Amino acid sequence: MYKLTIISGPNRGTSYGFQDGEVSIGRQMGNTVVLVSPSVSKRHCVLVVQNDEIILRDHGSSNGTFVNGILTRSKTIGPGDRIGVGEFILELVKPTPPSLHNAPAIYGLGNVIQFPDKTQKKDIGAEGNTTSLKSIERVPQDFKEKVALFIDKQIMPFFYALNFKYDLKTIGAWILTLLCLGSLLVSIQPLIEVNHQSLINELGLRAKFIAKQIVAKNAPFLATKTDISTDIGSLEKSEKDVRMAILVDLENRILAPTNRMNQYLVSGEEAKIAIQTRNRFLSGREEGVIIEATNHNVVAIEPVKIFNPRLNKNIVIAMAIVSIDSLQSLPSLGDVGLFYSKAIVLNGLLFIIAFLILYFSTLKPFQVLNDDIDKVLKGDMNQVTKEFKISELSSLWDNINSALQRVPRSTMTMSGVDNMSFQGTLSSADCVAPFEVIGGISKHGIVVCDSEKKILYFNQVFEEISGLHIEQVKGETLMSAGRDQAFLALCQDMFSKVVSGGPSIQEEFEFSGVLFGIYLIAMGAAGTAPKCYVFIIEKKEGA
Repeated sequence: MYKLTIISGPNRGTSYGFQDGEVSIGRQMGNTVVLVSPSVSKRHCVLVVQNDEIILRDHGSSNGTFVNGILTRSKTIGPGDRIGVGEFILELVKPTPPSLHNAPAIYGLGNVIQFPDKTQKKDIGAEGNTTSLKSIERVPQDFKEKVALFIDKQIMPFFYALNFKYDLKTIGAWILTLLCLGSLLVSIQPLIEVNHQSLINELGLRAKFIAKQIVAKNAPFLATKTDISTDIGSLEKSEKDVRMAILVDLENRILAPTNRMNQYLVSGEEAKIAIQTRNRFLSGREEGVIIEATNHNVVAIEPVKIFNPRLNKNIVIAMAIVSIDSLQSLPSLGDVGLFYSKAIVLNGLLFIIAFLILYFSTLKPFQVLNDDIDKVLKGDMNQVTKEFKISELSSLWDNINSALQRVPRSTMTMSGVDNMSFQGTLSSADCVAPFEVIGGISKHGIVVCDSEKKILYFNQVFEEISGLHIEQVKGETLMSAGRDQAFLALCQDMFSKVVSGGPSIQEEFEFSGVLFGIYLIAMGAAGTAPKCYVFIIEKKEGA
């Protein structure tokens, strides 16, 4: 187990314990280590712990990640190294297990019990103040727990990483598409294989029937040794899928049809199968065989038997061989492709319906949450409600309610801050922290500037409205960062009118032909200089 201890910056002395796995550091809720500061990116860096190796990787942070004062993108670190993240410095520590001190033995007593002294109590208290990120994991006992642990540690991190690269609906669409294709393979392919085997069996019985007809027709001639009279008729010509229908002796010499008489069957799968079957007949087998050849042919061989008075038993003297081409009866590649095409269309429609149901049913709670937050900020509600039964997100609603309770309600309702008094010193971090939470989920544009009108934060909605990017203009004054001179003049005029403890200033402005309402609030005690300024940009109804 390792610890990250804050040795410089806010919350100095706080420790975070962790074990093997991935430890993310950033200011956004959901990271393993949350450091609330404007100088820390939402997902600043990651520690990857594998056995005794710890790898630090920067995740494209704005201010960079430092190891022992040196800027780095990826580096293997160890105990004693110091990590610089914004205004925080964290030291990696590997705690040593406490040693057990045995009490001195007392003569005459076999057992001695040692009670903890003051030093031990102090150590225990220090450990009690440590914030543990991951509780000590219990060693899985049964197979089910081992499988669950393997999935959580080895498989799910891959899907978690996709959430940082792609949108949720994109990931869901790809997963359902793969599921659709996979279901086709596991459902249609077995049916095709069963159908294939059924047709092969049917062709084998047909070939066997034809072979028995040849045997019945030519057995009397072979019994009287009049081989010249043997014949099979016009089977090969009348049956289009019959590749071969012949009568051969045990030396593979063709006895019928007459146009191939006295030739030898020496090539092809049929010749190989005939030799193997002849050996079985010579070994005492009296029943025919049906074999599926490797060249998509079904071969049936039936023996021609006569009674041998000297041996007092039937002996095989010839074989009727019938080979049928299975490709003419089995579905072609085009037919199989047609099966799959129809299945893909039907399954695709079903999966699209399922995807839309899952997508909108997942999105609806967050849409309601967004509307509830707006109502809370406007003073129409006291807190967001939990109308949907999603137990996994109950803590999210609690955290949002807690954050909203910390935000001065009169400031956010545009009604002024007359009855508000700020206790103590209001820093820039105090201004930014609540609005970062609200700005990430609000549909209004939010901009926070310090007392010198320098940009501290604005959300993605304002980025889309103005075309500015927070990484490029952070720390600059709003007037110098903007490109629309009319908007800058409006902001300058609003800055000159707003006062701490006074009502909000409201104006209207068009961005790219769309009308927006702009509200400016000066946060601070009445009669004092503003500590920070907050712009809220709201799209007008019908615009």
